[in-house]
Amino acid sequence: MKQNIPFTMLLRAIRYCSSFQSYLDERSKLRMDLLVNGYPVKFIDQQFNCLLQKFNIDEPLSLYNYDKLRQQVINTPYNDKVPIDYRKTLFVHFMISI
Repeated sequence: MKQNIPFTMLLRAIRYCSSFQSYLDERSKLRMDLLVNGYPVKFIDQQFNCLLQKFNIDEPLSLYNYDKLRQQVINTPYNDKVPIDYRKTLFVHFMISI
């Protein structure tokens, strides 16, 4: 779940920011929010890079290619979560007291 938060935040930023400058501003705010909440810089960068890899983007986003790559992200079908059959799946939760 911890990995999904920065991934989804950046995905949302790419989808909603129609200009490259607004994307940069939003990405900076997201990075700062994640840092304030205790996420390591290396982890944030890994998740941001993971997002680009998931959508087969192998070049950095720039002013010149942002519109094309943003459209690629928007047009790529996003797989829904696989439904869980709760009759066959067992979830185990435990706590350790010290």
